[in-house]
Amino acid sequence: MRSDDEDERRIARLVGADAPPVPCATIVVPHAYVAFVRVVEALHPPRRPAAGTHPTAVIASNATIAPGAAIGPWVVVGERVRIGRDAALHAGVVIYDDVTIGDATVIPNPFWGGLLFPLVVFAVLAMWPWIERRVTGDRAHHNLLDRPRDVPFRTAFGLGFLTWVVLVFFAGSSDRLFVFLGVGYTAQIWFWRFAIWILPVIVALVAARACRALQAAEQVEQIRERAEAETIAR
Repeated sequence: MRSDDEDERRIARLVGADAPPVPCATIVVPHAYVAFVRVVEALHPPRRPAAGTHPTAVIASNATIAPGAAIGPWVVVGERVRIGRDAALHAGVVIYDDVTIGDATVIPNPFWGGLLFPLVVFAVLAMWPWIERRVTGDRAHHNLLDRPRDVPFRTAFGLGFLTWVVLVFFAGSSDRLFVFLGVGYTAQIWFWRFAIWILPVIVALVAARACRALQAAEQVEQIRERAEAETIAR
């Protein structure tokens, strides 16, 4: 059985240039977080389709595909496209004319971000009038715009839903935030897993409370104006 000292000697740590000394082997890199992500990707590479072209893929006759590239089902490759060695195009990807795909580039299926998310957003926007009628029971015709404070439920839901949409976009750019701000990628993933559901609820509750507070203040002002008018009339 190995001792703790033996295990410690087998450990190498990635550290930045300004990191304090540690009692084990160290690899000094300019950006420790970026280096760690690259090491993890090297040790646990993402799953990729097998090399070759799927029978359902549509490839232009003058497209160039390097050895080792993987072309998934229903992929469309346009005219004069160049696909590098060991690149992977997952199912449903469309590459338009005159595009060059570099070596070992992985292009995932566009369904989740390119189709499902926009469909959910537009479906909620299209169904909202029906949802509001069902929830509030208000089926009258309205020809004037309501002020946000006059409809707290609608305002709260709208701001909460908008917050959710914005957070999804920020979560999708975690890798850029990771590089520019130096915030750990794993920490960001855990943050977005909770924030994407909790923050919209908080925003909606704050918005509803603010609308009701504005309504109450407006009612107080109306009472004061009526009292002053009655005093002047006397």
